[in-house]
Amino acid sequence: MFYLQSLHSQMYAEVKDGNNQAGTSVVLNPFNGKSSQMWVYENGAICNKPSRFNLVMMVQEADEKIVMGRSRSTAAQTWIFEDDYTVQNGNNLVLDVRGSCKKSGTELIAYRKHGGSNQKFRVVPIEIEKICIPPTSQDSEMAFYLQCLNSFKCVEAREVAVMAEFTGRANQQWIYTEGRIQNRRSGLFLTVEDGLDRKIVLRQARASGEQRWELNPDGTISAENGAVLDVRGNSVTEGAALIAFRRHGGKNQLFMLRLAGMMHEVRTPLEQRAASR
Repeated sequence: MFYLQSLHSQMYAEVKDGNNQAGTSVVLNPFNGKSSQMWVYENGAICNKPSRFNLVMMVQEADEKIVMGRSRSTAAQTWIFEDDYTVQNGNNLVLDVRGSCKKSGTELIAYRKHGGSNQKFRVVPIEIEKICIPPTSQDSEMAFYLQCLNSFKCVEAREVAVMAEFTGRANQQWIYTEGRIQNRRSGLFLTVEDGLDRKIVLRQARASGEQRWELNPDGTISAENGAVLDVRGNSVTEGAALIAFRRHGGKNQLFMLRLAGMMHEVRTPLEQRAASR
């Protein structure tokens, strides 16, 4: 089960007003965690699973609006999660935020693919969304992985902080404690290095601000100076460097926090499809 988040507005796909009737529009609203925002991917269909009527997301022929309908396994109800964050149906149309609007209640439609940000969606497993909220002092010893959305690689502690394929080892596990991000293996902290490139390195605890981080609900991790954690050059290669850079909203600045022990238990539809290849 997952939420479907627009990268354009950061809002979530939702069955309008939580209505369980066929023909109800699918709209975007701020996150509320209600069942009307929960989805399941089954046999190519995107279902609002909490609905006792088992309605699925489909395209309304008259105006190409996305509505909920009875499952009939038609092309208009069959969806594929593409690697470029678009969601395409059997008629070669993709989910699209009508008019690129960022207002609450904006309808989703099906439209020809053009590559705009209003056609890109992030799949957020529900188990993961629960831990994307910054940990509190009560759960500060909770270990997690930091997985970047541009490559699905994890932040790993070496001589500096880099991106690497998931291994499950302690040098990829982190603890958020008193505003710092500490590596579980070395005990060192993510630190913004002085200099023009603002590289992320590992250092002993300091009282100064270069080790202070805020874990934001939009998936960014911001430093005290307002810059955010960033994979340099949007690289997807093994060993890509991490830096602090001005916020621009790219996928190389978006990170999922995954609890240690959950990496193999929770998969997005995109990951399920990749694993089946």
